[in-house]
Amino acid sequence: MKIKALFFLALSASIISSCVNPSISSPNGTGNYSPPNDIKASVTPTSSSSPSSLNIGILPDNSNSPEEQKISGILNRQVIANFPLKIGVLLYNSSTNILEKTRQDLYNNFVNSLKVNTNVSSVQDIPSSLLIGSKNIEDIRKLAARFQVSTLFIIDDRYKSSEEDKTYEISPIDVIRGVKNWVSQTDINILAFDIPSGVFIATGSTTANATDKYDKDSDTSKNKNDLLDKESASKAWTLLNDKVNQQINDLKNKFSNPVPTPITNQASNL
Repeated sequence: MKIKALFFLALSASIISSCVNPSISSPNGTGNYSPPNDIKASVTPTSSSSPSSLNIGILPDNSNSPEEQKISGILNRQVIANFPLKIGVLLYNSSTNILEKTRQDLYNNFVNSLKVNTNVSSVQDIPSSLLIGSKNIEDIRKLAARFQVSTLFIIDDRYKSSEEDKTYEISPIDVIRGVKNWVSQTDINILAFDIPSGVFIATGSTTANATDKYDKDSDTSKNKNDLLDKESASKAWTLLNDKVNQQINDLKNKFSNPVPTPITNQASNL
């Protein structure tokens, strides 16, 4: 029994030792195991999935859609503005709620102010009626190219007819007299579109208000002859004249360097 017990203890110690320090023997008996080649290939990381090979916006297999390639091409386009500029002007809205004569007069004044700018060689009025049926940006670009302009100003003007300003705090005397405050507002947005590159190089906007008080018991009707609407429109177009002409001069300084710079660094505000 003692011999069997000693043999059992020796066997148990050998088993425990092999569990604590396991080893895998190679078929050649060297004790160094090397996995087969097909297993090595399955665990070897590919170069396309390594962090150094990944680019922002690009999948590991370097595939992207035609639309992504198109966007990438637009982002990498460069603008070389040749001064003096050949400018086209497009009133995007074909109709508004302001008197057409008033609007046309203000627009003509804007165009004339561009013509006297020393950094502008010519100004073409491009009728919006030529865009009937299609108003996507590429159609606008093609239309401007037919007028042989290098920069197109796209203007979106909106006029809010005069109405009672309910936010205005009237005085006790005004309450007794039945006086109310009326306000008219004009908003104008403008985009400067570089035709050769097909990218926008500047944006801007102006807003102007005109207010007046009207007595409901007086003979003077509110906003007689659309005076408030005309006043707010005139203010907004005057602001636009000053802002755009100043920006043209600023763009001349920015593009004075003949070396093209990425468009992402060229966009500015009018």
